Amino acid sequence: MELMVSAVASAARGRTNLPDRRPFTQAEQLLAEAPPSPTQARALAAHAFALVLGRRTEEAKARCEEALRVARAVGARTEEAWALRVLVACLWHLGELDRTISVGLEARRVAEEAGDAETLMTTYVVLVAILGGAGRDHDAIEIGWEGYRLARDLGLERAEGGHLADNLAFSLLNVGHWAECERLIRELIVGDCWGAFGLPHSLGVLLARHGEFEAAREQLALALQLGPPYFEGPTWLGPAELAIWESRDEAATAAIAEGQRRLAERDPMSSFPHSPSSGIR
Repeated sequence: MELMVSAVASAARGRTNLPDRRPFTQAEQLLAEAPPSPTQARALAAHAFALVLGRRTEEAKARCEEALRVARAVGARTEEAWALRVLVACLWHLGELDRTISVGLEARRVAEEAGDAETLMTTYVVLVAILGGAGRDHDAIEIGWEGYRLARDLGLERAEGGHLADNLAFSLLNVGHWAECERLIRELIVGDCWGAFGLPHSLGVLLARHGEFEAAREQLALALQLGPPYFEGPTWLGPAELAIWESRDEAATAAIAEGQRRLAERDPMSSFPHSPSSGIR
C-alpha cells in the first residue's frame, strides 16, 4: 500500500494536466478504514492536486482540508506542507487572495521545518505567482530571487526552479526590468527545464515589447506548442499582446477569444489570470 500511494502521489506532483483519477480513488478506498497515517494524508493530498489540475476546486479543497487534518493528527510535517501547498492553489482559484498568501507563507514555513526541499521550492513558485497576480510584483521579485538562489544551492534550478524562474521573469517584465528578465530566461531556456513552455512565452512578450516581432512570434508559437492543456487558455495572451503591438486589433481579439474558449472548456467560471505562468497549479 505504501508503495502504491507513493507512486500515485509522485505521478500527481509531476503533472500539469488532469491524470486518471481511478488510482487516487482506489488508494483512498483502501485506506478508508485504516487509522490516520502519513500514507493516508499523502493519498488525499495527491487526489486534491489531481482535482486542482482538472479545475474541480471545491472537491480539491475538501480533500486538502482532510489531508491537513490527518497529517496534523499524526505529526506528519512533510505531508502537512504539501497539503498546504495544494490548498494554496485551491484558494487562489476561489479568489481568496489574503488567505492564499497567508497559507502560502505557512506552507513555506512548514516545508522548511520538515526539511522537504522539493515542497519548499514549490511554495516559492506559488508565492511568486500569487504576488505577481495580485499586482505586487516588487514583492514577487524579492521572494523570487530568494527562492531561485535556494534552487541553485539545492541543484533544482532546472526542476522547480524552472517554474519559479518563469513566474519571476514575468514580474521582472511587468516592472520594466527587461535586461534582468532576459538574462534569467536565456540562462535556462537552453537545455531541459521544467518551465520549458513558460519561458518562451515570457521571452516572446519581452521581444514583442522590444519591437522584435518576428522573433517574438517564434517564441510565442513555441510556447503554444509546448504548453500543457492546463495552461493552454492563458498562453494565448502572448499572441494577443504581440498583435496589439503590431496594431492588428482583429488578430488580438481573435487570440483572446481563442484563449477564453479553451479556458472555458476546462472551467466555465474561469477568467484570464495575470499570466500563463506555471505557479498556480
